[in-house]
Amino acid sequence: MIVLIDPSAPLKAEVDVTETTGSETLLRVKAKGILCEVQSKERLTVDVGDEVGLKIVVESVHLFDEKTGERI
Repeated sequence: MIVLIDPSAPLKAEVDVTETTGSETLLRVKAKGILCEVQSKERLTVDVGDEVGLKIVVESVHLFDEKTGERI
C-alpha cells in the first residue's frame, strides 16, 4: 500500500520516529492507535510529536478474504 504525506489529508498521524537517509525520510507514525512506517522519497522537515496528514493511494491497496486468503 502506498501512503503519501499530505498536509490536507483528513487522516492525521503523530510522528513517533523520524530518520533521514540521504534524500529520503523514514517516519514511524501513529494514526488511530495504529503504528505504521512511511517512507518519503524526499527529505521532510518533521519532528517527533508533529502531526502529519496521510493519504492512502487507493489503487495500491490489496485486500484479501480472511477465510480463503484469496485476493478480493
